[in-house]
Amino acid sequence: MIKLSSLIGKPVLCLASSCISGSVADVYFDEYCKKAVYFCIDKMYENGVCLLPVKEANSVSDAVVIADEVPFVSPADVDMTAMRSGLKDMAVYSQSGAFKGDISNVLFTNAGKVQKLVLPEGEFTPQAILSIGEVIILKSAVKAKRNDKKRTIPRPKQDYPVHILNDEQIGETPAPAQPIITQNIKPLSAASVAASMVEIPTKPAVALSSDKREPVLSNGAFQIILDGSEAYSYDDDAHTPTRVICDYEFLLGRTLGADLRTYSGELIANEGCVVTDMIVDRARRAGKLVELTLNSVKPTAKN
Repeated sequence: MIKLSSLIGKPVLCLASSCISGSVADVYFDEYCKKAVYFCIDKMYENGVCLLPVKEANSVSDAVVIADEVPFVSPADVDMTAMRSGLKDMAVYSQSGAFKGDISNVLFTNAGKVQKLVLPEGEFTPQAILSIGEVIILKSAVKAKRNDKKRTIPRPKQDYPVHILNDEQIGETPAPAQPIITQNIKPLSAASVAASMVEIPTKPAVALSSDKREPVLSNGAFQIILDGSEAYSYDDDAHTPTRVICDYEFLLGRTLGADLRTYSGELIANEGCVVTDMIVDRARRAGKLVELTLNSVKPTAKN
């Protein structure tokens, strides 16, 4: 690693003539100080200075070693408009105007790639530079982005039908159960399922579908459907979670008998609307599937 502060003043040793061709007066960097391009050589036996491409230096130690003086070029033959020199002791400011200090050193590789620019209290890389003129202005610190992960409702791998036991089977009136989490339900054996089966009433509840798929209901939600809206107003299970009813295709085509709103009062669907899959989805998200079931009427068959 080459340090700009220690490079200034080093002699330039020419192997072909075995003489000192001059000394390093400064270093020219590209526009944003990402690379050292030329050594500025102060000629010892001639007036003026010349430029030596950094890539033409064989090595840099106690002296800058070159094979011969052929690579020397005149500053007049080089486009210097995008070059930067005199970096040492240049003032550095932040984009907000805070003074960071004067550059005390610049570290770059033998190939000329700048690694860092050193301040009395800290350092920065060329990538942090916003602009360079009489001073260096640094970019504002980039704020870390919040990593807000999109949250989704977990869906069960498989839904299971729920069968309501009567009083004779359980010995007493069942208390309203907690909503069923289908992920935690383990498959039952054929014998245990047969033992727990009860006959479905001749007149099915409004939430039951005529096909083989059965909606999954908590005990309280099922009781709400059987007892009507009066029970719904006082039942502890009135705020039924969105996963209580898993199969709600039976709701499609029904007509709403009253406005359907969220718990915060936001309108989901107006009275008289025909229930569509969009209304069912919005009701599911708002936990209003039971209310949608109670307040919707199945269309009458046309002859």
